[in-house]
Amino acid sequence: MKKFRKYSVLVFTGTMLLLTAACKKSENFYQSLVDLPEIRKIYDNAYEVGSQMIITGRLNPDNGLKIEIGGITAKITGLTKVVGGGTQYAPYYVDQATLTITKEMGIGPNRPVKITSAGNTIDGPPIEIFSSGDLADSLQLVSYSTLPTGSLPLYGINGKGSVYLYDGPTNSIKKIAKGGTTVQVVTPASLKDTYGTFAITAFNAGGVDPQEENLYFSAVTTDASADNAANLIYRFCRYNIKTSQLTTLNRTLFLKSATKPLIPTAGLLEGNISQVNLMELTGVYPDSKGNLYLRLGNIIVSGSVKIENSYATARLTTNGELKYLYKSTVPPGIRASQQREYTASITLVPGVGMSYKQGPIMPDENRMYSLALGDGQMNGLPTRILQYDLLNQTTLYNYTKPNINFTKPYISGSFNILTAVSTGGFYNTPTLFGLMPMPGAKLMILYYQERTLQFDDKRFPAFGTMNFNEQRGDRYAPGAVKTNNYKMNEDDVMLNYDEEGMIYTTANSKTLILKTQKQ
Repeated sequence: MKKFRKYSVLVFTGTMLLLTAACKKSENFYQSLVDLPEIRKIYDNAYEVGSQMIITGRLNPDNGLKIEIGGITAKITGLTKVVGGGTQYAPYYVDQATLTITKEMGIGPNRPVKITSAGNTIDGPPIEIFSSGDLADSLQLVSYSTLPTGSLPLYGINGKGSVYLYDGPTNSIKKIAKGGTTVQVVTPASLKDTYGTFAITAFNAGGVDPQEENLYFSAVTTDASADNAANLIYRFCRYNIKTSQLTTLNRTLFLKSATKPLIPTAGLLEGNISQVNLMELTGVYPDSKGNLYLRLGNIIVSGSVKIENSYATARLTTNGELKYLYKSTVPPGIRASQQREYTASITLVPGVGMSYKQGPIMPDENRMYSLALGDGQMNGLPTRILQYDLLNQTTLYNYTKPNINFTKPYISGSFNILTAVSTGGFYNTPTLFGLMPMPGAKLMILYYQERTLQFDDKRFPAFGTMNFNEQRGDRYAPGAVKTNNYKMNEDDVMLNYDEEGMIYTTANSKTLILKTQKQ
């Protein structure tokens, strides 16, 4: 009996020791769970340098909390307790840490986030970090020059700040040099060719090469020849700025008594420039090697509305050969009878058909861009910006972002996180204005002129670039652009930029030229 009692005591004691050890292990296991940091609220997926990042969860700040981003230990600028759940009468609290994003953490996507406390480390979702702007200072728009009635800017993007324009009142082409000095480049007295002196009655389009050596223009003209009485005389000319020598590259006649077609298809369309049928142009884009891209088109009057009809893009090489590259197969918003005429005519035009509006061209990179949905469409519709290889007549990239985000309109970061690239203008004010091509497969865009009140982020309007080589967007300057009540309408156009990064643009429906300057 004594042996049994002794055995029972030993069993009881052993059992208690085992239970005590098990409880201790349970306590240790529970404590290890408590010590393990945990993220309760997912933070944003992208941050700008200098912005605040807030991490919420069980962070155990008293147990050696350390947060690393991009391998760099972040400086924690704030620690507090916030309600993490529970009920009104029995809430439970979690930690909230605030830290500042720095450039040293690395610019770009997939910057790792690590949280360490009590010797335990967990990985949070990676973030993308982007810079606050290519320029150091915020920008504002200021008046630079007026555009008299009948005036028209020429293409001339070269990074030198020059602006060329056809001046209607003086019937001449002027240059506004960087700094604002204006000089006449082509005067009425300059207009002479093998047919003698001629005059411009309607200026269509023009462009200047990047070196500012040669200027090209398309115009309806009159001269003293026998052709003048019965015909409209279309001229496409090259003017050497250094030598003041004018050369007419093409002279096309069209009977005044005939009905002008929406798309000219009679005669030779491709071949030597001196022989082809070449009437109105809506764009002239010279490169630095003597080649040109031409945008063929005219203005259609449909009811009481005037509509630009840019129906094809062609390339003129240095040996004088013209080749059509692309054509728009979808007619513009014109009357049904005009649509039928357009559809029948466009089939006779050479080139690869495209359903989107043909857009800006960067001649030296042989790239064209297209905004698939025109401004003024219903808010939130999917927006496509396409990049084309003009020489190979292929689509290189099709950017689309189906949803906009009024709370966090990202214009910086990789293409897959951008949320602010969406059309839908207000009162003839495009949401995405400009799309000015820049070197390196970039587009300069002015985002959201009239949507600022809808955003928590008040740094709009804003200039930004879309880089199609790196497939990312970047804010161009920090903060919001001060517009000073100027407005870029649907018919306005970005003209150029200069060595300091200042941008030149028309405004108020091409009645003014503005430039940016530091605030």
